[in-house]
Amino acid sequence: MLRSQLLFRDGFVCLARKGHPQIRGAVTQEQYFSLPHVRSRFVRSSTSGRVIDEVVAAHGRKLNVAVLMQNVFTVLHAVAHSDLIATVPSRLVQGVSSQLPIQVLDSPVTIPDLRINLFWHERTHQETSHRWFRQMLIDVAKALP
Repeated sequence: MLRSQLLFRDGFVCLARKGHPQIRGAVTQEQYFSLPHVRSRFVRSSTSGRVIDEVVAAHGRKLNVAVLMQNVFTVLHAVAHSDLIATVPSRLVQGVSSQLPIQVLDSPVTIPDLRINLFWHERTHQETSHRWFRQMLIDVAKALP
């Protein structure tokens, strides 16, 4: 049996470079669906990627994914230096958005929050080292902005 505890929730934001020729302070649904996106190549198999793709499919659309990057941090730089846009968890850009020439925008489609959970097996539930480690993770999550 697995046990779990919610650590935190995270919403999604859209990113575009400052000075993007079509996006100035907000992105419309039509822009969101038509403009080229950049994604991490691992997003397809991630929870966040599935959530985004399900929401887009519910609108009868598909994202125009033009570029797949090695990791999510290179996605931020690709957005900052091109006309590509991206959809990422909001905590990912906290602290970084002021260092890059990017606009952090509300998503024009409603994307459910990610629920970041801690999971552990019942057999480790009472083990002192596991309890200590779980509590450390819970405390760190509570301290997040």
